[in-house]
Amino acid sequence: MQLIDYDLLRSAQLEIRVLTLCPLKVTASEDDITSSTSATRIKCILHTVSLHANPSYIALSYTWGEPTPCKTIQVNGKAVAVRANLEAALLHIREENRPVALWVDAICIDQSSNEEKSEQVQIMRDIYAKSEYVLVWLGVAAQDSDTAMKVLKETGELAIKARIFDLRGKDLENLSNPEGDDRLNSIKTSLDACAQAADLTPFHTSLNDFSEREYWTRTWIVQEVSVARDVMLMCGSMKLPFETFAAASNFCGFTRLRLAENMTIAQWMDPIRGPLIKAAMARAPSAAPNIIIGIRRRYQRETGNPESFFGLLKRSCFDRGAIHPLKATDSRDKIYGLLGLDPFPLQLGILPDYYKSTKETYITTTRALIVSGKINILAWSQQHKVIKGLPTWVPDFSSPLRDPCGENDRIGSEEAIFCASGQQAASILSHENENVMSIRGVLIDTIDSMGSPWRTSDSNELFNYEEATRLFDEIEDFCKLSEKCGSTLTQDKEKWPEAIWRIPCADQEGKSSGRVRASSAVHSAYLELKLPDAKFKHASLDRRRYQRVMMSLYDRRPFISTEGFVGLVPAHSQQGDLICIIIGANFPFILRKTTNEQYELVGEAYVYGTMDGEGLKLGKDVEVLNLC
Repeated sequence: MQLIDYDLLRSAQLEIRVLTLCPLKVTASEDDITSSTSATRIKCILHTVSLHANPSYIALSYTWGEPTPCKTIQVNGKAVAVRANLEAALLHIREENRPVALWVDAICIDQSSNEEKSEQVQIMRDIYAKSEYVLVWLGVAAQDSDTAMKVLKETGELAIKARIFDLRGKDLENLSNPEGDDRLNSIKTSLDACAQAADLTPFHTSLNDFSEREYWTRTWIVQEVSVARDVMLMCGSMKLPFETFAAASNFCGFTRLRLAENMTIAQWMDPIRGPLIKAAMARAPSAAPNIIIGIRRRYQRETGNPESFFGLLKRSCFDRGAIHPLKATDSRDKIYGLLGLDPFPLQLGILPDYYKSTKETYITTTRALIVSGKINILAWSQQHKVIKGLPTWVPDFSSPLRDPCGENDRIGSEEAIFCASGQQAASILSHENENVMSIRGVLIDTIDSMGSPWRTSDSNELFNYEEATRLFDEIEDFCKLSEKCGSTLTQDKEKWPEAIWRIPCADQEGKSSGRVRASSAVHSAYLELKLPDAKFKHASLDRRRYQRVMMSLYDRRPFISTEGFVGLVPAHSQQGDLICIIIGANFPFILRKTTNEQYELVGEAYVYGTMDGEGLKLGKDVEVLNLC
């Protein structure tokens, strides 16, 4: 195998390399066609062009795949090793009689040069945006994948005609009762007719299969697909326009919603139909394609309101059940793969730099976001970290993150549920050590005692009823103890009785628009859940919402402080840890003092009676706190 002789690219001229894929006839005529390996060999010519010249090329979007086994292609007459998935893509893209101009990152960028990678990544948005179109390679054909592509094409086209793309914002929430809204009622009627015409069983199966392909797990696809003028999906030799696929995917959400709305108790309990319907409802397709679809739609249609880098980072790093974090072969690309979509990248001051380690990249990114006002990112720094040596205040973006208990979990939302530091802006101070973050905050109390960690069961049950009962009891005991000691919490007599049912759900409930502050309806859900036979009874909508919020709070435990505050803290908290209101943050944090007068960040917390700025009215001093 040989290395490609790369000419230097002039970044000031926006130079890139384009790979010309030679047609099959040229390849076959030059090879000894008696050799099966040489007869199928890929021949390519690599040359340099400037984006200023508006060159014509197709940008390939694909997964790199495993590094072994390697395959061989020819580039400028030399045998070059490539990964198997790329060779498969080139074999399927190659045409019979005419060359195809491609941009392929693995070949068109000198992967051995950190300097070139850093420069090319900075113009990656332009590379994909200026391409003729982006070709998404989903992989080789699998069993029934050709049929699946046809089903998705037919269903997607029907959904487009039925005006699936006319649904906006919260329309799905209002579909069950569109009376008085002529526009929404008309769309619902059209989509219902479409659902009657479509064969939904193979449709859902096809969408499930395609949504689970490895391609949808890549961080880079967010940018590659979003900025493209046009996108074409390719699986084996079959192609499908991305917009048709998007329509089919959106239509899936509509049909599942309508199925749930129209379900009767008799149908659910039917011994024959019931299991089939439950299976269809349970096996929802991976939400990853919908995330990409939503980001592309916003980028293409709402150019005046593009999503921020912080919002994109939140979408790509959190594990929300059906929505899994996106992956990157190089952990630094969890950051660099999204930077190009930020509308104001220079304001952040984060530039792709492959000379930096992953640790340095994550520290730089977190600091830049905090300085820009996103101090709540501190709640993303959680216990389980893969990248060694990260300061406790820096999230490990390479690991699945969980939603902080005080953040709205609605996709794309940056709205906060609480305002523990009132309306005060964050106060960040410089520090000579890049591993230290200096902030201002108020240490309001110390953890005195804790209950058991709230965790999922070892069985297949999603909700752990036994553990929930113990959690309720421990919280109630702590609240009674707090009342006896005459704590700050008990001074507001009206709020006290609500503590026992607000604390288990961190004072929030789930809506289709995301988590919001808990309403009085949550009290009845709590009482319903406390019934001895709740596990075996049909759950009301309010109770199901209460349980979903509780499940999002796994790996936390109840506590009581020395002054009687009660709430939920990270499971790895310790007696003696400090409760802190960080100026500018929306929720309290737990800190642990080290021997050198610095503090480790343990995690964010829910502390009843401090979530609306009350903690800053206790007469305690604002201090400079050095997080390490």
